[in-house]
Amino acid sequence: MAPEFAIGTGRHAVTLSEYGFTPESRHADWTNTEFTADSPSHVSAYRLSTA
Repeated sequence: MAPEFAIGTGRHAVTLSEYGFTPESRHADWTNTEFTADSPSHVSAYRLSTA
């Protein structure tokens, strides 16, 4: 599972889980290339919790 991500910085930062989103996956690009520390970009997918 992908790590939690925050939107914003400092005291204004919120996590997507605060809005009911759960990290689903993270890839380096739209072709699902593995994300690594050397990846210049990323694509993250989240699932909206229904409960």
